[in-house]
Amino acid sequence: MSRYPVCRTAELSSSVIDCFLSQAYDTNDDLAPGSDHTLLVVSVDNDLESGAVASPGQILSPSPFIGQSIQEVADHLGPAVTLFIVLDEQSSREETAVLVSREGGNDGNVDRVQMVRIAFGPAQILPKALELRGQHAAKGWECASLDVE
Repeated sequence: MSRYPVCRTAELSSSVIDCFLSQAYDTNDDLAPGSDHTLLVVSVDNDLESGAVASPGQILSPSPFIGQSIQEVADHLGPAVTLFIVLDEQSSREETAVLVSREGGNDGNVDRVQMVRIAFGPAQILPKALELRGQHAAKGWECASLDVE
């Protein structure tokens, strides 16, 4: 099971993070009943290696990404992480997050970072869909377009 890092680049209240997780998991459960929850809110005490999947109501320690750009977050996470989510200042006002897809270079640095702002609801299901699409494309399978409203 892939886990998708959620990185906070702004100080956000626990109610915003709970709202994000609740909407993302509710949408996931509606569209893919029985599938695992896979969002990992990265903090100074909860890293990618040892961290547990986040749940609403969880008390989180501070984020190591406060004030960083999306490129800096991508560099911090390293080339092995190709899909992640950023919660920023806009997240609390609009209930949106930034879905980030990246491709690493041969030297371990990030060559290309693409991003799109999404509503909280599809924040878990979209990385799963993109990851599956990438796996199928790597095998040479035909993939339909992924249109998201």
